[in-house]
Amino acid sequence: MFKFFRRKSKNTALNLDKMEAVDTELTNRQMLIENALEIRKNQTKLLDNLDEVTKNRLKNFAEERIFKIKRRN
Repeated sequence: MFKFFRRKSKNTALNLDKMEAVDTELTNRQMLIENALEIRKNQTKLLDNLDEVTKNRLKNFAEERIFKIKRRN
């Protein structure tokens, strides 16, 4: 009978360790998401001051050179 209680207490301790690890992972994930959203918010404004010709040139460059997308004529 005492073995059962000891085994159960070990399992409970293991579960608590796992829960702490999960909480830490969630916190890290939340921080990463918040940082990514902040960076995105700041960087979306970078292209606002460009004229349409420059925006189109950048778009075409990215499609052809970075993403390897070929345009159909």
